[in-house]
Amino acid sequence: MDKKMYDLLNNVDIDFDQYEEIPLSSEEKEVMKSQVLKEIGNMKDNKKRKKISWPAKRMIAAVLCMAILITGTVGASASGYLGQVSEAFKNVFHLDDKTSKVADEEGSMIGKSVTDNGIKITLDAIMGDSYRFALVYTIEKEDGSVFDSLMKKKMETMAFKSESMHMGKISVFSGSEYFYDADPKDNALQYVRICVGKDKIKSGMMLNIKLKDIINLGTEKKEDELLAKGEWKFNVPLQYENQSKNIASGQSIDVDGICLKLNNFSVSSLGIYLECMPDNKDIDRNTDVSDAHPYWVAFEKIESITLTFKDGKTMICKDGVNGAFSDENDKINYFTNMTYDKLIDMDQLDYVTIHDMKFNVNK
Repeated sequence: MDKKMYDLLNNVDIDFDQYEEIPLSSEEKEVMKSQVLKEIGNMKDNKKRKKISWPAKRMIAAVLCMAILITGTVGASASGYLGQVSEAFKNVFHLDDKTSKVADEEGSMIGKSVTDNGIKITLDAIMGDSYRFALVYTIEKEDGSVFDSLMKKKMETMAFKSESMHMGKISVFSGSEYFYDADPKDNALQYVRICVGKDKIKSGMMLNIKLKDIINLGTEKKEDELLAKGEWKFNVPLQYENQSKNIASGQSIDVDGICLKLNNFSVSSLGIYLECMPDNKDIDRNTDVSDAHPYWVAFEKIESITLTFKDGKTMICKDGVNGAFSDENDKINYFTNMTYDKLIDMDQLDYVTIHDMKFNVNK
């Protein structure tokens, strides 16, 4: 914890006997904790004041005490339990000064830790929109010792032996995951999980996660190698500011003579979700998505989507997670979900181009 934070606490006297103890449900605790940690991050980000007034000191101390009552601790993980979202995602989404502010405004700190078999895993922070969310974990030994150099050398091929997560009826996610070392000087490693799907995600949904055993992935000639045995379970609410914008619906795109009707074209600071269907009544019920199907071929020709910003700069998005599904009317829908390598500022985005068709973002 920052030394200044200790100074703030030292100047405040609190008599806990004055407060009535009210039991909270686990869901209420998680929601309150997420909100408190986000407010603390916002306070720390305020660098305009050179001096903090006494009322502000008391407010910060009161918020910190609330965090203690809710979580039972204000201890810091290696990534900074009371840190900011931008600190957790700095290397994940290549944040600069402007996009760091976006991350702090949209994401939330979680700071929930689970320890098993001497290994502590902390779910540090979350960011997300309507069709994806990203998580950053910190992994460290409970005794404070460092992971051996051999384990760090295997980060590129490290994985959890099993990883399951679900939110109500939503249980299937694609995306990416990887281990990396955010700070080689500390005793911890980081794990990043980016989840995407076709089902719309709503803020406040409870996310249930179970991680089991850290392994080094094997090859055809070599079996997986167990690096750390354990099981870590998390149950947290999805608390983040969803800035997704649906910028198109109902328009048709012509791809080499094949018409695709846009059902949903959603853009956020994290990525793009595009959903469309064949614009032809004769094949509404044709669920063939083989490589030879002409409408699937046409859809896959939308290989990239270009973002154009107000300053004239562009960014090309490609390599999305593609798929197809039948809706409640048994009509085939195609979708692609693209997550950016670098976070963007939606206020600076001018328009998006799909296959030579232009869509304005901030009308």
